[in-house]
Amino acid sequence: MLPARALRLLAVSLTVIAGLALSACTVQPLYGERADGATLRVALAAINVAPVGDRISQIVRNELMFQLTGGANPDPVPTYEVSIATNVGNDGFIVTAPGNERTSVVSLATSYTLVVIATGEVVTSGVVRTETRFTRSNQAFAEVRAREDAEQRAAVEAAELVALRLRAALATWIPAAGGAPVLTAVP
Repeated sequence: MLPARALRLLAVSLTVIAGLALSACTVQPLYGERADGATLRVALAAINVAPVGDRISQIVRNELMFQLTGGANPDPVPTYEVSIATNVGNDGFIVTAPGNERTSVVSLATSYTLVVIATGEVVTSGVVRTETRFTRSNQAFAEVRAREDAEQRAAVEAAELVALRLRAALATWIPAAGGAPVLTAVP
C-alpha cells in the first residue's frame, strides 16, 4: 500500500500529464474563422467542379456545386478544382418473398480528386459509395422512372458525401512547403 503522500504525488503527476496531452487538442467550429483569419466558406466557394459527360455525373456535379456554395455564386477565379467520375453498378434483385423479385438495387461509386489549380497539388481524393433501392414494375415506363429516381437519389447522396469530405479536407489542409496560401480572409 502506498502512503498518502505518494498517492497525492501520483495524482498530481497524472493530472499534469493529462493536461499536457489535452492541450495539444484543439476544437474549432467547422465554418468559424480560423487562426489565420481564413474561413472555410471562402475556400469552398473557390472550388471549380470540372465538367462531366453523363447524366448521373451531371446530377452529382450540380448537387456538389450547390453543396459547396449554398446556391451563391462561386468565386470567379477558382483556387481549387475537383474532378468527379461515377460508375453505376449492376442492379441486383432482392427477394422479398419466395419467387417475388420486385425490388432492385442501384449502386453508385463516385470518385473525386481535389487539386490546387496553381500547383497541381492533390488536397484529397477518394471514392464514396451509395446504394438505393426501387420497386420494379410490369409497366415499362414506370420501371424506367423508378430506376432513374433511384439513380438520382444515389447521386444526390454521393454529392453530399463528397462535399462533406471536401469540407473536412479543406478545414485541416495546409499547403506544401513553398506553396502560396490558398485560403483568403473574408473582405
